Amino acid sequence: MKYLLSILFIVLSSISFTAQLTMDVGGTYKYHGTYQVDKENLFITYQNFWTMTTNTPHVFQGDCSGIIKFKSGNQVNDIMCHGKNKDAYWHASFNDIAKGELGAATSGFTIVSAKGPFEELIGQKCMGAYIELEDQHYIWKGVCNIPDKTFERILNYIPNKN
Repeated sequence: MKYLLSILFIVLSSISFTAQLTMDVGGTYKYHGTYQVDKENLFITYQNFWTMTTNTPHVFQGDCSGIIKFKSGNQVNDIMCHGKNKDAYWHASFNDIAKGELGAATSGFTIVSAKGPFEELIGQKCMGAYIELEDQHYIWKGVCNIPDKTFERILNYIPNKN
């Protein structure tokens, strides 16, 4: 019986996070300041403006700002993003060690607040990939593995009409 319950738990766990919310972003960025503190520590202030489509009916526009830190060869992002669409919004925090290099990297992010279709995603950890293009343009792709039921609710979200 214990063996059967263990197998059932593993199967149900693997099924519960089968949907993927994808986010495709394009926008412009700017480095406002570069501070070389010493030979191992570089800090760059960063800001971007973007538009985002998802694999749902929901689209957003927004901006991000923060600091990109290079400490002993590791890139650490400390960036906050805000997306909005009418009354809906969400905030995401990029505060993980990035893999790659400045201009082309992957990094985790967490949705820290939301109102509207992404409200159930508060606390959700996701992954994103960033590539800088010419003339201070960039593209970014984010993926959140979420339960099927949550994805269904996001797909079918209808804002309250007050």
